[in-house]
Amino acid sequence: MKFRVKFKITRSTLGYTAFAVAALIVFAYLRFPGDMFARYLAAVATDLNREAILMVDDVKPSIPPALTLNHATLGFRDNLQATFQADTVTVGPAWLPLFKGRSAAAFDARTYGGRVNAQALTQGFLAFDGPVDWNVNFDGIDIGKIGYLKERLGRPVTGNLSGVLIFSGMLESLQNGTGTFDFTLVNGGYSFRESIMGMDRLDFRKVEAAVGIRNGVLTIKRLRLTGDKVNGALTGDIVLNAADIKSSQISLNFTFELAGQNRKLSLVMTGALANPSIKFM
Repeated sequence: MKFRVKFKITRSTLGYTAFAVAALIVFAYLRFPGDMFARYLAAVATDLNREAILMVDDVKPSIPPALTLNHATLGFRDNLQATFQADTVTVGPAWLPLFKGRSAAAFDARTYGGRVNAQALTQGFLAFDGPVDWNVNFDGIDIGKIGYLKERLGRPVTGNLSGVLIFSGMLESLQNGTGTFDFTLVNGGYSFRESIMGMDRLDFRKVEAAVGIRNGVLTIKRLRLTGDKVNGALTGDIVLNAADIKSSQISLNFTFELAGQNRKLSLVMTGALANPSIKFM
């Protein structure tokens, strides 16, 4: 004898099911071990870089499935003032690449008055031990508030940054990666260590640049600066020293025109980034 059981799906059944799922989500959200997960993330950051110190106020799950870090600060033991900070950072999977057999993490950060959107993509499925392809978009970042830049360069650089960084490399050895960085920096300035032609600071209305990145070398393919006192163009290379940014070696050519002067001047900057040798041509 066969018994057949028929289930009748009614509007009430759907309503109770939806309520149960919503209650489960709310329960999981309220009971999420945010403090424990924040400590775990701090340990992961230290494993990746012994000098790194990650501090997060709390971690909360969000919908669609992701984690949101509130008031995150990344610092370094050798210089506690050299920090990156974000009001919130949301991290979750990027779903479309998963259906193609690749792993991808999506990041959204509200930081320094602007926003950073990023995607990290790998060739394998759920594996980040190989090359990682990064696509990072910056919008309205006030770089004058970034403690890391000020401390590592030894002087303030200001302006609002927008741009796109495309980069491919190994997580454990990013200095060996390749990529491009196209950006615009508006309403800012850069302070000189010593006065140049009577100027202690170079102020600008806009800087537009295209930079190539290959094996720790930044190649400035195009950089155009416009300002009230100076207009100019810059090209050249910066050989990065990840351990000490100030000692990165530069070889730059700057052609510019001062306001009120109908002639172009050129200078060459070589040596350490923090204290370059300047020669007028």
